[in-house]
Amino acid sequence: MIISCIHHVIVVMKSEVASYEAIKLLMEIVDPIYVNRSVHTGVSKIIVEHANNLKSNPVLIFPEATMNNGNHMLKFHRGPFISHQKVQPFCIRYCQPLVPRGRNGYAWTAPTLNPYLFEILSMPFTFVSVDILDPISLDVEGKGYVDRFTTYAQLYMANHIGVKAITHSSNEIFMNQQAREKEKNQAVVSA
Repeated sequence: MIISCIHHVIVVMKSEVASYEAIKLLMEIVDPIYVNRSVHTGVSKIIVEHANNLKSNPVLIFPEATMNNGNHMLKFHRGPFISHQKVQPFCIRYCQPLVPRGRNGYAWTAPTLNPYLFEILSMPFTFVSVDILDPISLDVEGKGYVDRFTTYAQLYMANHIGVKAITHSSNEIFMNQQAREKEKNQAVVSA
């Protein structure tokens, strides 16, 4: 929402957001592209079509698919970097001086809306800074290779904000979390 105050954009977000009517109505401001993360086909094509449509607003994607905790930057997904259009990196940082480090996050990781809204509404004031980096492209920085360009973008942004770029993706982290929860539930059922 912060970036949409600076420039009109189309935001790529998880489809779970659309399941809550009030949130869906609020998000319509940014003309969202909803992504079902359990289906791995067709999303990149839709994103590239929007990016290549020069009459459309730019596409805003969080390439790590979530926020980091301030200590590292998760591995970027390839989807945002397959278009030959220039990519305009933004680094969004926020500081919450009254919240212990590691306890302040805007990423929606809760399974339902109510715990997330409680988290958001419980946070005190926040200072936000947005750094607009120099544009980069698949053809120049990536030399035409999507994987190379994806890694370059991750390192470029991680170096700018002074954090480590790691090789674990949000998919790996969430799949591991789901596997642990499933194991825990099976252990409870077995007991």
